[in-house]
Amino acid sequence: MKTFPTKSNCFEETNWRDRREQATPILSKILNELSKKATWKQQQIFLSKCRDKGVTPKGLRVSIPKKIMDKEHELRLKLKCERELIQKTIKRLHIKQQNSDEKIAGFKLDLKGKLKMSRTWIENTLQWLNKKAQTKALEKKKTLRKKFQQLNEEKKQFEKELHDFMMENKNTNLNVNKKVVYNNSSKELSQKQIELLALGLNFAITPKKFPLIEYITAAEKLCQSIEQNWG
Repeated sequence: MKTFPTKSNCFEETNWRDRREQATPILSKILNELSKKATWKQQQIFLSKCRDKGVTPKGLRVSIPKKIMDKEHELRLKLKCERELIQKTIKRLHIKQQNSDEKIAGFKLDLKGKLKMSRTWIENTLQWLNKKAQTKALEKKKTLRKKFQQLNEEKKQFEKELHDFMMENKNTNLNVNKKVVYNNSSKELSQKQIELLALGLNFAITPKKFPLIEYITAAEKLCQSIEQNWG
């Protein structure tokens, strides 16, 4: 016995088709958020590995003003600043993922409330969209994995060169800027006093902490002085 579509069935089918068409822009926005979230997650994993291994991506490297401290303290400060910058970037990526979750939750409410989509349909559709987003993020994962390997190799090469440099300059470093000391006074100087004076009048003990505020203040005064002289 043949059955023919009733007016009620035709109306339901048309209504369902209209709701699906209306849902398409919302689903596109959800896919966009899921794709960004998947990419941010890969970047977060990459930066966590960099932090743990002590390597820094080029975009997060910092430069320390030269001749303010010796090479060893300069390197320590540089690594400390870079670690803090990496950690802050990881936190920002985590916040971005949370914001995406909130947006996706809002889109789900629109699908359920405005378009009357069932919970099962929404969850199944989100699973399908999430698979698409994860597939797109695989290329990013491969790129970041390759980048991490390159950074690791660069670190090993740098450590080797630094070790060789330190060994070569171990015994000659203190004699580079030494000057001859002439004692014109009647006071007899100890060997340690002579060695200290031989370092010159510009010699100073390296500060334990980089004087950032003093550095900025001096730079601002210099800029003001230049403006006044050229004004």
